[in-house]
Amino acid sequence: MGESSLERRPVFSDESQSFYIPEDHVQLHPVFEGLCTGWSWALFLANGAVAFPVSGELRNPLVRFGIDCPPDMGHQHGITGAYADNISIVGSSSLAVQQARDSISTRFEKDDIYPSPGQRIPPRLEKAVARNKPRRLWGAFLAGQAILRKRRVSIRALEIWLGHMTSLFVLQPAFLSLFFHTYWFIQRFWGRRAEVWREVRAEIRLALGTM
Repeated sequence: MGESSLERRPVFSDESQSFYIPEDHVQLHPVFEGLCTGWSWALFLANGAVAFPVSGELRNPLVRFGIDCPPDMGHQHGITGAYADNISIVGSSSLAVQQARDSISTRFEKDDIYPSPGQRIPPRLEKAVARNKPRRLWGAFLAGQAILRKRRVSIRALEIWLGHMTSLFVLQPAFLSLFFHTYWFIQRFWGRRAEVWREVRAEIRLALGTM
């Protein structure tokens, strides 16, 4: 790798979840740790791969909303918010939402991307302000409490709950930084049941409090 002024010191391994000193022949790539909260570079690129065709490559371009794009509810088409492989669509009518969904599906099929169909939950719009419905908020809240009452949980059930939380928090993406150990826990025990880590319980309680 050539000469470097970087100090040789232990580096963290995601596989072993511990620090180690790499051998001289191992090629390392520095990573900037100051990425915005809740994100890794892999997630950043995955989000961009979804947001790009959704927001800019459709026959009827959609308006994207997010932390840097306040929603314009006066737009005649559906409004989309992309977070990695999750796409939220809101609109002034069910027809606008369905048209946006059809356009996205058509574009993705051309790229050989076949997303799983999600739930159709009509948005609540008040004076051009997009809000999560109280019924959905309470549903996610009570489901989180049910998870906390269990010693062992189905990873699939936890993943579904986390997906709902991701959709709810898309209006305030900074809240997605609450989950770190939860993602790792799901990956570690994928397809199984497992005893919930203390760190995961703490993140769930924090998310419920934030709601």
